[in-house]
Parts: sequence; structure tokens; C-alpha cells
Amino acid sequence: MWKSIFAIVGGLVSASIGIMIVQGIGHYFYPIPEGIDPQDTEQLKAYIKTAPLGVFWFLILSFAVGSLIGGLVCSIIDRNNKFRNGFIVGFFLTIAGIVQLISIPHPFWFSILSECLYIPFALIGIFLIKRKK
Repeated sequence: MWKSIFAIVGGLVSASIGIMIVQGIGHYFYPIPEGIDPQDTEQLKAYIKTAPLGVFWFLILSFAVGSLIGGLVCSIIDRNNKFRNGFIVGFFLTIAGIVQLISIPHPFWFSILSECLYIPFALIGIFLIKRKK
């Protein structure tokens, strides 16, 4: 049981790091305009309405890569329960994504697409590791 808990926490932490790295690369190509405080949700809501399409595609990419990394790390830590643990990692990432979408509304297409990524990509990550014999 402790190994599964450690695997899930490790998967969530590694997924978060992966998401932050890809979003950091996205900020290099699509920096937040000057004068917008990323900590101010009202300013972010206004920016989201006019943000370039590339911003959203980098966000989608970050969620997919982060979920894949989370599932991968999760299955490396606990290969015996990798499907269940990978699903749990994807589920928690989905919940975090829903919370983010509630706090800062995004375009409808982005909301649907982003929420459909977490669990499948976490499961793809777990299948990249072969089962222990």
C-alpha cells in the first residue's frame, strides 16, 4: 500500500514538473504581455480572451506531456499496481484541470480537449514500462 501511495505522489509531482517545464518553454515563445500580472485572475481572464492560439496549444502539450510523465514515473515506482495508480494520477490531474478551468475560464474547445487528455496520457505512460516478471 505504501508503495502505491509513493507511486501516486511521485507521479503527481513528476507530472507537475513536466507541465511546468513545457509551459515554461511555451512562455518563451508566447510571453505574457507586459502589464499583465499572472497572479491577478481578472487580468488573466481578460488576456485569455485575446491570447494567441499557440498559447492554448502549448497548454494542451504541457498537460499531455505532464500526464505521460506522471504515468511513467508512477509505473516505474510500483509496477505491480501500475494501471490503478496511473489511473489515479490521471484522475487527480483531471480534477486539478477542472479547478483551473473553473477559476480561469478558457475557450470551450480547449476545456473539452484538455480534460480529455489527462487519464489517457497517464495510461499511455504506464504502458511504456514493461511489467516485472
